[in-house]
Amino acid sequence: MFVNVRGPKSFAHLKTVNGHQYQKYLEVCQLLGLLKNDSQWDLTLADSVVSSNAYEIRTPFAIFITTCFPSQTIELWNKYKDDIREGILHRLRIRTNNPRMQITHKIYNDGMILIEDQCLATTN
Repeated sequence: MFVNVRGPKSFAHLKTVNGHQYQKYLEVCQLLGLLKNDSQWDLTLADSVVSSNAYEIRTPFAIFITTCFPSQTIELWNKYKDDIREGILHRLRIRTNNPRMQITHKIYNDGMILIEDQCLATTN
């Protein structure tokens, strides 16, 4: 593996690895092993999904983004957002007496707000 590029001729040259040009520098850095990957955070959240409720999934997610700074936070959110919002949807169905209530953007937003609250509690 190499991390130094001798005499780069352009920014495109810096984004080329093994003859393939990547769109983003982030992709190149990850490919070259210059950045940590998020596999440890992904595995922890995956374990939480199997054995925990939505609160117990939101808590490590909040801790990770406030103290560990994963490189792919959006991807982790997209992968686990349905598990994170599950408790919110359940509570809304009970509160509104509407067991057929469907997921909305507001429910995902509520999940993000709960995570933000946990982040703020973690940093205080």
